[in-house]
Amino acid sequence: VRYSAAPTFVQHCLTVASDHYYLLFFLIPLFLLLIFFVVEDDDAVVIMRYRSYFGYFVRKWGSLVIVGGLFLVVQALAVVIAGIALPLESDWSIADGTVTKELFDALSGLFSSPGLALASLSAYLMIGLAVIIWLMMGLAHFISRSWMLRLVITWYLLSVLALKLAWLGQLPITTFAHLVILHHNLSGYRLAVTVLTTAVLVSLIAYLVKKQWNRSFSRRGWRPRGITAYYCQILLTAKNLVILGLVVTALVFWNYRQAGGNLSGLDWVAGLFAGHGTGQFYVLGFLEMLILSGAPVYLIAVFVERMTNEHSVFVTVRLNKRSQMVGGILTAAGLLLAIYALLLFFIPLLAMGLTDRPLDAPTLGLLGLSVAMRLLDLVGQVLFVTAIYCLTGKVIVAFFAWIAACAVSLLPVPGLPIGLSSLLRLDLTPIGTEGLPPWLAGSILLVFAGGLSPWVWHLGRKYLPRY
Repeated sequence: VRYSAAPTFVQHCLTVASDHYYLLFFLIPLFLLLIFFVVEDDDAVVIMRYRSYFGYFVRKWGSLVIVGGLFLVVQALAVVIAGIALPLESDWSIADGTVTKELFDALSGLFSSPGLALASLSAYLMIGLAVIIWLMMGLAHFISRSWMLRLVITWYLLSVLALKLAWLGQLPITTFAHLVILHHNLSGYRLAVTVLTTAVLVSLIAYLVKKQWNRSFSRRGWRPRGITAYYCQILLTAKNLVILGLVVTALVFWNYRQAGGNLSGLDWVAGLFAGHGTGQFYVLGFLEMLILSGAPVYLIAVFVERMTNEHSVFVTVRLNKRSQMVGGILTAAGLLLAIYALLLFFIPLLAMGLTDRPLDAPTLGLLGLSVAMRLLDLVGQVLFVTAIYCLTGKVIVAFFAWIAACAVSLLPVPGLPIGLSSLLRLDLTPIGTEGLPPWLAGSILLVFAGGLSPWVWHLGRKYLPRY
């Protein structure tokens, strides 16, 4: 920093204190590692020396805040040593073209001198670290260490992504960056959002520690039980979710490469969900439609075959009636489709943010409409495959019947439900396609899925399990 940014000592210190890459990729991870193993409760003998658990909690938080202050002092000493021999003048003048010119111009409108800005940023950083300690102590008390680690890693990843994804920073989500970096809160209502969300979280932890300190919110307490939980555990595996994520990512990247990278966010979404029209045949479009819809359909078809053919007598004994089995299978399949819909929504958003595509209202609206239509379409397709499997007992027959139905949907007959979520079959002004209005297509898909549901329920109770 000294050799690339600031000509004076105060500007050097201010540059380090405002460098979000240094703060987010070095200081925060090091601080989290420092306190991660000490935020958990001490032995009961130690806690019993206080009048209440809340009193113990507050005093321990105070001691950890002191540790955090010493941590910042060590960081400050390193910065001061690096700035030795720099001039001591305190002004805002800095050469054009430096990486901190824009930031200094913004800070000069809020603070009268770099020294005041440095003091404000440092105080905000210390307050942010104190809030992080408070929240992590609350998490460590009420949930297990493994779940606390997952939440902290997710929170940190959101902080990193917010640096690149402008739309993520505009959401009412307070990340590590918002808590410790003051100038990340200077646009619009961001500071008010940060203060409000932080106050809510701090108050919630304070209430739980004071009134509900003897409770535990571990996963074991709310884990679903019964045949549905058993099926969800088998279908919703990390392997299956990774497969679905890779399929969506590959198709997003493929559409980006097909256009040579020269496409807007609206065109990107339209290309991803274009599918295939009617009365024509394009090999690549048909394959994309099969892959995007076929990934979850295939995983669910294999799952249904496995659960019905390998159905153990111990599971059968625990069932009061066959409808429990059918309901459990369909519930697990529905959860997988819901997760797939989330992947279809957020992975394109992430890709557009990483490639600096603007996220405007038409793009977001088209993405939401496309995902909702695809989810309705997939529900009908899964029910169709399940019904064919119940009748034939062969998953390969059911899957080929689904492919045949997709091929039949290419005929110039409007309103065929399979594949009707393809944007090329809808009347959408933003992308200039002609076809059925979205409300009519959605109604057809809803009627198709609703009509198949009782039939699949009847066939499932009649033919499943298959011995």
